[in-house]
Amino acid sequence: MPYSLAGIPLPLSVRQILFRSTDAQGRPIAAVTSVIKAPLGTTSKVISYQSFYDSLNPEHGPSRTFTGSTELGGMVAHVETALVSAFLLQGYAIVMSDTQGPTADFAAGPEYGYVTLDSVRASLRDPGTGIAPSAKVGLIGYSGGAIATNWASTLAPTYAPDVNARIVGAAEGGVLVRPSANLDYVDGSQVWAGVIPMAVIGVSRAYGIDLTPYLNDYGLEVYRKMQKASIAEVLGAYPGLTWKKMTKPEYAEPSSVPVFVSTVNQAQPRHPAQPHRADVHRPGERRRARGHHRAPGARQG
Repeated sequence: MPYSLAGIPLPLSVRQILFRSTDAQGRPIAAVTSVIKAPLGTTSKVISYQSFYDSLNPEHGPSRTFTGSTELGGMVAHVETALVSAFLLQGYAIVMSDTQGPTADFAAGPEYGYVTLDSVRASLRDPGTGIAPSAKVGLIGYSGGAIATNWASTLAPTYAPDVNARIVGAAEGGVLVRPSANLDYVDGSQVWAGVIPMAVIGVSRAYGIDLTPYLNDYGLEVYRKMQKASIAEVLGAYPGLTWKKMTKPEYAEPSSVPVFVSTVNQAQPRHPAQPHRADVHRPGERRRARGHHRAPGARQG
């Protein structure tokens, strides 16, 4: 089908695939990926690009955006297509899955990784993608996409050894180091504070826990209001919001809610296994690289 920008077809072809994957609790789920086909025909070069759509609404996934959705929370996928356009011009196919799964489990790291790996497998197996059987794959992600990239590269050797054999490298930037600690960074922020309730909702949804007993009336109001919010909608919308403002007095610190801390740290990015030395291609250059790569200056946990 043609790539659609708010209903306007562009000269790019997209193949969408529905496949089986795994959620954060190890249960089977149906997931979807979009393959932006290489403009020059069959290719053996693939970039699995993990989107940073960061939303609690399944309608904001790249698959919806590429078919003409005009939802604000999904528009980031068009920006990301522009970011990878140089790869397309070099003859790469781009695999971009709805990494957060069918219920938009925001920040559920393991689920991001499972969906990413299963999306690559599905793309390699489907002849309609125009990807050659011998294709090699590079993983790329920033911010929310870095969570998916990190977990995919970590889980690949055990969860998807067949896909791992095709991966030549992974690059990530804007790395989430430790979810529970990151709350301290955004607590009271004029711009980023809305991420706090997003994390509470995402963790609750992904792992099936109920955090509402710890919230005060205002916290419950925000919790209910943000059930389908995207990061595009919450940035700057809750200036100065703190964890303390949302919780009952006896739970004024995240550490006073052990179930939250222990659960959110299940989504903590891990150090990936080091892959064998392989050729990694980037637009306009050819380089020899070893292992897993982060953007310069990125923090490591």
